[in-house]
Amino acid sequence: MKIRFIAMLAATACAASASAQVLPTSIRSSHPYILGHQEDFDRLKAQIPLAPANFPYQGGVLSFTFTPRTTAPNSLLESPIFSDFAASSNRLFIRRLEKYGPGAATLQIGLVSRSYPGWIAVAAPTVPLDVPTRIEVRWDAAKRSVQYRIGDASYVAMAWKTDGNGNRVAWQPDDQDLAFTGRVGETIEQIKVTDLNGNVIVERGTVEDRDIHTAWAAFTSYTDRLAGILLQCPTLEAPPSTPEACNVGTGHRAHIAQHARDLALGYRMTGSPYYKAAAINYLDKLFKVAPVTLGTEWSMGGRVSALGVMYDWMYDDLVDTPVPGDPEGLSYTQKIARTIKSTVAGRSAKQSEDLNTLICGYQAVTNTGSVFDCARKPMFENWNRFTPGSVPTIAPYYISGHHASAVGNTTLGLLAIANEHPEVVPMIETAYAHFEKGFMKARSRIAIDGGYPIGYAYGASSNQFGERLLLWRKAMELPVGAGYFSNDWTSKLIYPLIYGLRANNTFPALGDNFSFDVKNALVGELALHAAVEKQDMHALAFYQQVVRPARGTKSRDEIYDRLFYPAAGMPGELNELEKARHFRQAGQVLMRDSWDFSNATLLEFKSSSFISQNHQHLDQNSISLSYKKPLLLDSGLYENYNSSHFNNYYTRTIAHNSIVVFDPRERFMLGTKEVSNDGGQWFKSQNGVQITYPTIEEIQPGAVNHLDGITRFENTEKYTYAVGNASKAYAPSKLDQSQGFVRHVLFLRGDPTRKPVGIVFDRVQTIDKLGATFLLHSANVPAVNASTSFKHGGRFEAAAQTGEDRRITIRNGEGMVTVQTLLPAEADLAYVGGQGQGYSCPQSNPVGSNAQDCRFMVRERQADNDYVWRNFTAEPSNQQLNLEDVGSYRVEISTPAGKLGSGPQHFLHVMSVGDNDGRSDVTVLDTAKRLDSEANTAALLLNGQAVIAFNRDNAPASSLQWQTMAAPKVLIAAGLIPGAKYRLDRFGTLGDSYRLVQTTEALGNLRSSPQGLIAIGY
Repeated sequence: MKIRFIAMLAATACAASASAQVLPTSIRSSHPYILGHQEDFDRLKAQIPLAPANFPYQGGVLSFTFTPRTTAPNSLLESPIFSDFAASSNRLFIRRLEKYGPGAATLQIGLVSRSYPGWIAVAAPTVPLDVPTRIEVRWDAAKRSVQYRIGDASYVAMAWKTDGNGNRVAWQPDDQDLAFTGRVGETIEQIKVTDLNGNVIVERGTVEDRDIHTAWAAFTSYTDRLAGILLQCPTLEAPPSTPEACNVGTGHRAHIAQHARDLALGYRMTGSPYYKAAAINYLDKLFKVAPVTLGTEWSMGGRVSALGVMYDWMYDDLVDTPVPGDPEGLSYTQKIARTIKSTVAGRSAKQSEDLNTLICGYQAVTNTGSVFDCARKPMFENWNRFTPGSVPTIAPYYISGHHASAVGNTTLGLLAIANEHPEVVPMIETAYAHFEKGFMKARSRIAIDGGYPIGYAYGASSNQFGERLLLWRKAMELPVGAGYFSNDWTSKLIYPLIYGLRANNTFPALGDNFSFDVKNALVGELALHAAVEKQDMHALAFYQQVVRPARGTKSRDEIYDRLFYPAAGMPGELNELEKARHFRQAGQVLMRDSWDFSNATLLEFKSSSFISQNHQHLDQNSISLSYKKPLLLDSGLYENYNSSHFNNYYTRTIAHNSIVVFDPRERFMLGTKEVSNDGGQWFKSQNGVQITYPTIEEIQPGAVNHLDGITRFENTEKYTYAVGNASKAYAPSKLDQSQGFVRHVLFLRGDPTRKPVGIVFDRVQTIDKLGATFLLHSANVPAVNASTSFKHGGRFEAAAQTGEDRRITIRNGEGMVTVQTLLPAEADLAYVGGQGQGYSCPQSNPVGSNAQDCRFMVRERQADNDYVWRNFTAEPSNQQLNLEDVGSYRVEISTPAGKLGSGPQHFLHVMSVGDNDGRSDVTVLDTAKRLDSEANTAALLLNGQAVIAFNRDNAPASSLQWQTMAAPKVLIAAGLIPGAKYRLDRFGTLGDSYRLVQTTEALGNLRSSPQGLIAIGY
């Protein structure tokens, strides 16, 4: 997840100066105020199932009535019922062991202790399925005994752990909680806890809020284990990389920060000395790291955030506690403040990777007793990379990059210490200006509808603005009127995830695709932010009905959800939402036929309004399709940023369902390095400088990195229509920059008796008669309605079929798609790919590669300017663990070389989905026939009933004409003059010709929509 840095981060102001930014109000004066106030923690504490103060730790009786169920196959093997197992805690727990049983469920009743490995006592009784059964456990710490009873049976004594002398070891449940969970559908009721004298301590009829019980059991189980690991980790300048929790030197920034939150929150909720000891031990490890720049900004930011959280959330416990062995006798709060400042100001030999560079640009930090800030205020707005000068800036990274996280983590740390260390306020003002004039400004334009062109995984993680807004709002005194950074777009960030959710709880592999699904904590955060910020009840419904159930019983995310986003209200209904949405600047159109996620068809169309590099791919005018499983894929593997596979295949157009135009004269350069010639899109340059990280100004209409993106969008209950123009994404040497590649996508969902149909019509105008190739990617080998012959390097070509339309069927899991090619009329068709199929391919990196891997084939230029197809091998990935979108085969459809002219090339495809029929040949799901038509018209007859007509020309059509014997029951015509009157004429000797023609207001009975479309009978 590294990013590339442009060579220069300094230039002078053009129109605006790098003036200081004054905070709109003062920072709060009493801790805690980082992400939450005391009342927020009190609210959470009142909800979680803590043991009461008079809990009978020395001895008592727990009893409840439990009705186990046979549940879904994806149920956890070890599902908690009461509390949860954690070897690093002193507690009693009960859980289920098996998924299924012949009429019975096996339980595990256990006592664990952090002082002894294994069990203090354990038993595995059975209880009948679907029958309410009383379960009772009785323990006596003084006598060191425990018994259980199932139903009306007698008590059964459990063997108690003994020491080397045969004496029973000491134990009592000091860390006990009262979390009752169970699997979905199981009931737990008639709960009672008494002491050994029969005095009732707890009595309730049922569990009213099982979600918080489940999350708290998971939270304490995890945090107990975390504390145990940390207390065993060595405290070193260069911490070990494993276990992961020990790695505060070079570890993941989010992990370093989250460990601090878990320990501090656990202590704040329970007051557990164990959590406190682990937290202080964690601080000692953070202090010890040397040099402070270890791990680059990635880990530095995580350490600053971790220190800030523990400073604020544990302030009263740390302010008077001296750091053992500190030569100056500093307290923990003093040491934290000093470490935060030294980390932010730290400079290494490679300054591009330092935290302060991501905040201040290339310059030092002034760190005196009275001022802690960038030596010079960086340039926030109107920076010009071509104007020489010396004003530092991070303006090229307001759109994407690690800078938002770096500034956010730094802000958290500095805000935490600001009251006791007011010298850091100037740096906080710098951070505020970055948010106001940079990050928020960029996102307010790009994510105006919630979408972001870098995809779902990074779209969520890069736009974690719910928490960032919460940070500012909680830390500063409440304003009069709207909250800080009040906006409309952050509450819409959840909608690409709602519309893009696939059947298996994942999302399309748009952009760099690390492992990310609906269970990810960021998804819940975005949904709840919308529910709290804008009272969006559809977002709340998505959280409650989709996100929360998907998490299962081992997720602790609900604890933080309740703390940060206390959403309230009656959730809406997802099926009230329209079935398609256009995310304008991001250039996404998401189309679905149903809100039944498990059975819905999802068609994604992507054509962004600008081009940039970081996590965004060269994938304009691309589509993906899923039905029960991914069928048409964004292919490739997200392994290592800037790897050979990454630069030559994964991020390139050839890995996507778009169009490539191979020009042997074209050179694809990343700086001074030439990469593969895939025939696709490329980055923009100005004055000889490649602009891979544009500023806000450089993506505006007319600017160097601006693209046309989605130019038409129309949605009804029965269809969705969108047009994308990706012409400017290609080099002007091979594609007309105005109308070089225009893609029309029509998604038909009107017939409830059939699956939806997708239709894609492309118009490609190349330079010098260069041939265009239409691409599709699949997980499995496509079936083709023609004989195929093996050529070379995993390439198979289909035999010519004069006058017959091409069909392929792609099957994956429970779903399949048949794609029919109607244009070109006599198309060349090939597919390439496969792994371990008995043939080999030239490899870009033979060392460690598999010669039989042909999945990622791209042309590579040789020294003699000839080209060789090579497989750009993917390295093993620790980031993308779900491999179902990696793909194995690429389908290529093109006009035969001998039939290329100087005019535009047209592609017309019909895509039909269905349930996998288990066959290996082509399956016809919908019939589509190309109709004879005028030169400006591309028309087809779908299922013998619907005529679909597209305008082949650039300019909106005043008429479209085609031939068909029967009058169409349905007509959809696209590419017309918007808002104009038309009439439909029938003529010809057999009455088999139809003309849709523009006419006067008085004579026309059909009016085209504002998007230039007419729909009759649909």
